[in-house]
Amino acid sequence: MSVLGREYPTDEMTNVSPTILSKLPLRLHTQPAHPLSTLRALIESHFPSYAHISSLSPLVTPYQNFDLLSFPADHPGRAVTDSYYINKDLMLRTHTSAHEVEVFEKGESKWLLTADVYRRDEIDGSHYPVFHQTEGARIVSADPNGMKDIEDDNAILQAHLQRSNIIIEDVPHLSPTNPCQPAHDPKHTELIAKISSFPSTVLYWPFLATMSARRLKTRSE
Repeated sequence: MSVLGREYPTDEMTNVSPTILSKLPLRLHTQPAHPLSTLRALIESHFPSYAHISSLSPLVTPYQNFDLLSFPADHPGRAVTDSYYINKDLMLRTHTSAHEVEVFEKGESKWLLTADVYRRDEIDGSHYPVFHQTEGARIVSADPNGMKDIEDDNAILQAHLQRSNIIIEDVPHLSPTNPCQPAHDPKHTELIAKISSFPSTVLYWPFLATMSARRLKTRSE
């Protein structure tokens, strides 16, 4: 089987169709002026100090896609009915998380990763076997300086939230049913729980800033 210019052996796990293979070279999220590329750039502009990654191959091993992320051996996502396999040792990533360990191992401590991902699905108004994800991760030191960074980020995101029309109904919190793990410092856990309540604001803020700039430009004209 020819995939992205290379030949790969097939076996009983092979289930990728020519139609799906034809999508691999498109990389819509990197094409100038494409809406997905514009969206990616807007999100990345909100995280200028992060590494911006968008060119990793969609071919990964099942070990990368599942085992490194602690998916159980009987997880339904591993089935040929749910994922696309080149062969038993190679597949199309089903999520950007397949690259988490790889990126951290390369020494990146804070990064955004945007990629096309593939899952076998029935095509309808809200489902398609090819879609896109942006994922971000960051390593934070548990020392006072690291915690101060989180506090500062919380304050900035809280200010953004107050300027938006977003209402967060399911606020991350600690409770008897969602306790702090014994290995974690309760103060650290509270800070992380708080910053976890802001992802929608992070995505909304670039658009808010863009719309505000357009309004100012229109008024000046």
